[in-house]
Amino acid sequence: MSKKKILFFITTSYPYGKGESFIETEINYLSKTFDEIYIISNGLLNLHPVLFPENVKVEKFPYSLTKNEIFKSLNLLFTCTLWQEIFYLLFKYHKFPKWLTVKTIIFSLLYGNKLAKHINNYIKNNSFEQEDIFAYSYWFNDNSIGVSLLKKYYPKAKVFARVHSYDLYFYRSLLNYIPFKNFLFKKLDFVYFISDDAYNYSKNILKINEKNLAKSGVSRLGILQTKKQFLSEGEKTCL
Repeated sequence: MSKKKILFFITTSYPYGKGESFIETEINYLSKTFDEIYIISNGLLNLHPVLFPENVKVEKFPYSLTKNEIFKSLNLLFTCTLWQEIFYLLFKYHKFPKWLTVKTIIFSLLYGNKLAKHINNYIKNNSFEQEDIFAYSYWFNDNSIGVSLLKKYYPKAKVFARVHSYDLYFYRSLLNYIPFKNFLFKKLDFVYFISDDAYNYSKNILKINEKNLAKSGVSRLGILQTKKQFLSEGEKTCL
């Protein structure tokens, strides 16, 4: 009996917001490639319902942390992932770790861990442990951290993300810094840029090494083609 291909698709608003309009095109395509798709959305608005293919389900997942969730995750403050990021901040990007920056790093890691746990619980509760698991973050943000941390539970899972603009370029952030970019390029199986400029920025400004950049390619919004595929030969997935 062949394994099912299960995709967890993480968005910031779709289908509960007006942004991310290109996702509708992707969903229609991906629904023909994967057996089941679970959209996990940070969007909290209640807009008009969106019609999905039968194998697509949606749930809301707030982009926030409760005090209890923070307390239960304090052990993450002692992990090498956190301290390595502070090391990069100091010695790779030559930025002093101000409190607001450190606070942002901590929140990003704790939220990512929360999302990874949520997906893991969903997999276990639905007995998907033996299926082929894929996780895709539409943005190169904290949701991507959660997607990459899913590897802790399922090392064979295929995890990937799309890179846009505000989620990559430091100058688009009030902190002039966005945490865990080196971590993401290392941990994700593949990164999809929407432009050549984003690739060049990652190489020349973020100084991502060639080995990790080799796991990336340009796939512009609205174009369902890319150089890299995730499924076996004859089972193509285009983003």
